[in-house]
Amino acid sequence: MAALCLSPGVQPAHGDTVELIRVDWSACPYAECPQECELEFCDPGIGCEDCPDGLEDRPYCTIQDGIDCAEDGDTVLVLPGIYTGDGNKNLTWYGKNIKVIGRDGPDATTIDIDADSERPGGAFKLLDGNITSRSKIAGFTIQNGWKNNGGGIYLRRASPIISNCHFKDNSAGRGGALWMKGAGWNPTPKYKVQDCWFGGNEATGIGGGAIYASGGIVTITGCLIGPYWWLPGNQAVERGGGIYSLNSTLTIISSTIKDNTAVGDGGGIYLLGSTATIGGSVIEDNTGEDGGGIYFTSNGPDELKIFDSKIKSNTATGETGGGIAFWTFGSATFTIDRCTIADNSCGDATDALGGGMYVNSCPSFPLAGVFTLGTIQNSMIVNNTAEHHSTDPDCYGCQARGGGLALFACTTADAEVVVCNNTFSGNVATGIATE
Repeated sequence: MAALCLSPGVQPAHGDTVELIRVDWSACPYAECPQECELEFCDPGIGCEDCPDGLEDRPYCTIQDGIDCAEDGDTVLVLPGIYTGDGNKNLTWYGKNIKVIGRDGPDATTIDIDADSERPGGAFKLLDGNITSRSKIAGFTIQNGWKNNGGGIYLRRASPIISNCHFKDNSAGRGGALWMKGAGWNPTPKYKVQDCWFGGNEATGIGGGAIYASGGIVTITGCLIGPYWWLPGNQAVERGGGIYSLNSTLTIISSTIKDNTAVGDGGGIYLLGSTATIGGSVIEDNTGEDGGGIYFTSNGPDELKIFDSKIKSNTATGETGGGIAFWTFGSATFTIDRCTIADNSCGDATDALGGGMYVNSCPSFPLAGVFTLGTIQNSMIVNNTAEHHSTDPDCYGCQARGGGLALFACTTADAEVVVCNNTFSGNVATGIATE
């Protein structure tokens, strides 16, 4: 039976590199290591010549062994292969910052968790708030994880950089592929997810088919959250087919969020009590109940900023916001600048409000004076549709308003929305509906 074993080129020490090579499991020296030598695992002594010691002819037998013997500042460099079984899943470390890297990238190096409801597990589980961006996980395909939270990677307080990884076919109640949460003395860790792809992942609980973030500062750059080759997008049985963000500060730059599905709200992104900035990105072909592309809701002073981005061809199967649904029950605001909102649609059996974007300001407390709820400028709002699906010509209360943009406000809000220097064209149901 072939296995994958860790073989460092030199004895592990501060700043050294630990390498993984492919060997035959039956020949792996660790299997023959005398019990009395195990206490000297990272530096075997006299009489332990057959034990792993960091030399190329005496390899470590799992990724976790390499992690355990790496010191602060080391790199565990994983050579190509498919890594599975004990010691190659639920990987963890404490009290040090290290890099665990697939040398030849995710197409060549896979962590196959091979988990299910009876054998739950993920690839990495890090809980130490002292693990910062000095640590890094990069260059892996992470697949077939199954957990309550974070089917692929689970991060609580710890915030290593996640870079150049492929997450596919992972499942969890929250965060099918990746779960990130600030807690305790480190309530706002700074998470960075770079140049990754997420496809075929599922959230079976609250949401976040690909990513779930709670309480941290999250930056997603250069990522594809959606289908790749033959694999589909991500899905959630509740909210946030691609991303679910709770009480976080979320930044998405130069990324594509495409072909994700939520049975509930936020086919692409679901934002609850979060401040979000989206720039230079594409939110496309996502489907959710309300907010086909993006669903934002807040009771506080949060903010949604979108610039230089395309929100296109998203579908809300419910009443509101084919492209974007923005709900505020406090003093949250939004800015849309230099964007294209096109070919989105919304509508259920009786109502359709805001094919391109729906805005509802209904503060739970009176706000003093007139405040600027939002700004839409220098943008194109074109070919969006708000259309309900009633077949009853006398349907009482049926309404279709705001093919491009629908703005609503309760009496508790004296809100102003600035709409300037935009192009409205080809929207079905009037360009703007206000009430």
